[in-house]
Amino acid sequence: MSRQIPVKSTLNISDKEISDRAAMEGKMLFTSYRDQECAFLIQRNRLTAVSVLPEKASRLGAIYIGQIKNIARSIDACFVEIADGEICFLPLKKALYPYLLNRPYNGKLAEGDTLLVQVERDAQKAKQASVTAHISLSNDYFVLAMGQTQINYSTRLEKEQKDRLRKRVSYLFTERVIARNNRLIQDWDSLLSISSAKQLKADSISTDLLSLPPTGCIVRTRAANPGTDSSAPTGTVNPGTDSSAPTGTVNPGTDSSAPGTTAEDAAGTELMRQFFALTEEYARLLHTAKYRSCFSCLREAPCAVETVLQGLASEQEYQEIVTDDPGLYQNLLKYCNSHPDAKPLRLYQDDMLPLPRLYSIESKMETALERRVWLKSGGYLVIEPTEALTVIDVNSGKYESGRGTGETALTINLEAAREVALQLRLRNMSGIIIVDFINMAQDTDKKQVMDLLKQLTSTDRVKTTVVDMTPLGLVEITRKKISKPLREQFR
Repeated sequence: MSRQIPVKSTLNISDKEISDRAAMEGKMLFTSYRDQECAFLIQRNRLTAVSVLPEKASRLGAIYIGQIKNIARSIDACFVEIADGEICFLPLKKALYPYLLNRPYNGKLAEGDTLLVQVERDAQKAKQASVTAHISLSNDYFVLAMGQTQINYSTRLEKEQKDRLRKRVSYLFTERVIARNNRLIQDWDSLLSISSAKQLKADSISTDLLSLPPTGCIVRTRAANPGTDSSAPTGTVNPGTDSSAPTGTVNPGTDSSAPGTTAEDAAGTELMRQFFALTEEYARLLHTAKYRSCFSCLREAPCAVETVLQGLASEQEYQEIVTDDPGLYQNLLKYCNSHPDAKPLRLYQDDMLPLPRLYSIESKMETALERRVWLKSGGYLVIEPTEALTVIDVNSGKYESGRGTGETALTINLEAAREVALQLRLRNMSGIIIVDFINMAQDTDKKQVMDLLKQLTSTDRVKTTVVDMTPLGLVEITRKKISKPLREQFR
């Protein structure tokens, strides 16, 4: 018997309102599942994202003083020792502008050179860890990158967002004499705020004696909406001082991001606060490197819970962090104490009703790994991972509205587009994904579905690109691989 769906035209809820409501009820859970420590994002009693905490501590992002052991010109690479007997692989293309500590750089590397390197890939089985000599530091809004001087923008930004953000950043950086022709000015007086310069001087750090390697920056996606979900910057800024004015500014009292409203002024101030916090941290790192011995670790890799909290979900998507593990609670507490804007943390303790049972984690995970996903309308998706790609087939199933075929196809496809965006993230799909939507005759209907899918995937924290829709209704999507898909993590 087909399911009859009554027509309702009196209530329309936007996707943003749905997202906001889900966030109000969202919780980030840290608990054990199948003998693994995991993080689960629950929104409106639905599982929307999962991450397994690595058993072995990662070194990804850690910065060391390494020493070149030998150079292999045949493979355009060299091998760098970062700890006693631990050799890492360094491609020469990632050492075009190295920060040498034993001598001035003359355009060539030599065996025995000591330099700063950053871990890009952990060692895996027989493979050595990979490092880069182009050091980068990041916070919510910026990545400060050694090896180039340009100001670039996140590829996840839509064209309209990017144009608006470029205009704002260009105004801010030009007004404060930080950049010229879309490049950072290579001078500490321009890159540091007045308060940062004073604080460095108070700590006996002289930038006059500190060489500045070619340095550029990347403006991150979250910079498009500054102040909405930022956590504390990683650098040190003195509260109560003017951290938004650089030492070389003409008008240190001006803080607006562009001529206009108070909201724009506040957004500009927050952007500059985080930029100068990052440049101060950068100066401290380079200064410290001068006085540390070879094989020293100058910056530890983020702990597992920090990586998950910053990578799995935006802080806008949940209102509370909950764990039932005292060990994880201590790690989370350290994170929350160092990030004043972090969401409230709670230790759950109830032997009668364990946390995984309270939120039905077992059944939610079983549903997340099923081949068929039901839609509220009665339609469903069939998700088939293969060796080369993942295929998602949209079916009308039990849906019956009494309307025309075209309107039925559009209704199901719109709901399917929302579910596809969720499943991409939940199942951690990567590579090529083909979605077979129900055929639509009208170009306006196709555009509506594509626009919705692009809008929803644009918020994914993993780079996702909706390529195109073929005449047969097949939509091509690519998603960057960051870790194993969900089905492989819980085999």
